[in-house]
Amino acid sequence: MLRDNSTLRRVARAGLAAALAVAGTVTVFEGTGHAAAASYKAVPATGPSANAAYVIQITGTGFTDAVGTSQVHAAGVIFASTCGADNTADGTHLAATAYAVATTAKLVVTTPSLTLTGTSTAFKVCVYDLANALLGSTTYTVYAAPTVTSVGPASGPAFGGNTVTVVGTGFTKKATATIAGVAVTNVKVTGTTSLTGTVPARAASATATDVVITTEGGPSTGGSAAYTYKKAISVSPQYGASGTILDITGVGFAGVTFGTVNGENSAVKTYVYFVPGIYNPTTNAGVKTLGQTGTCSAVQIISDTELTCTAPAITAAAYTITVVTDGSVHAQDLTQQSVVSSKSTFTYATF
Repeated sequence: MLRDNSTLRRVARAGLAAALAVAGTVTVFEGTGHAAAASYKAVPATGPSANAAYVIQITGTGFTDAVGTSQVHAAGVIFASTCGADNTADGTHLAATAYAVATTAKLVVTTPSLTLTGTSTAFKVCVYDLANALLGSTTYTVYAAPTVTSVGPASGPAFGGNTVTVVGTGFTKKATATIAGVAVTNVKVTGTTSLTGTVPARAASATATDVVITTEGGPSTGGSAAYTYKKAISVSPQYGASGTILDITGVGFAGVTFGTVNGENSAVKTYVYFVPGIYNPTTNAGVKTLGQTGTCSAVQIISDTELTCTAPAITAAAYTITVVTDGSVHAQDLTQQSVVSSKSTFTYATF
């Protein structure tokens, strides 16, 4: 007997209902009978393009069976713009340099050499099972290494705190910066070619130090830029009289002993001097060419970059506050002698 379509649909629904009543649940697959490929996660999800031996982790599920046997094909990790139907490696589908199944939820993968287009390129990491079917995938993005071409200003005080602008290429929002290996703080990326940041403190040196920018593409390569730390201090307040407490910012204060008398002491090698100009310890008949008029007393070291001291009783004038590591007359080398010195002045006057 012939039945119309509506009758056939009712019969089918009744049969499915009966099956559900017996089995509880039924899972229906479409197509070939495989479940949809899983979404995995790459850690890290970004890396340098120039490194053909960069190790990442792929986290997900199903990399082993219940007894710990790998379910990933021997050549089952492929990098490509899109995942193919199988694990065939060709010019656009690149096999991982190596991989290892760490757990049922983790693969450790060594990336192949990945070709970069522009400043960054995203690749699919495709994982295939023993039957060469796609288990799952994730995205891994490679970046060009940044370059640094200039830094401005190219020098500043040893106590840091000033702002520099670094110019180059390939900067990203996650860019960080270092000067002589010390982190630049308050980094603000103003574009792919520029960023600003606050200079850290460091001992003064006549030798320029490297400025390095690091992004997802690794540390900066090519080009060059350097920053020079100069001897400098700042003093607050800048006006006062005998007995005024000075707060002095610089660098290199920790680990030294300060003298507190107006003169030299062979047992003490560090002083805070009031100098009527640029300190010059070279001698003429045993007298400094331009020495100190007075010496700060009651020096208290707060940190390597800060101290306080008490102004002496001296003639009213403007003085350059200068910290030296050897105030003796016989010290001929100013670069060896001075920890920090500055053009910052303190004007001594009575009010």
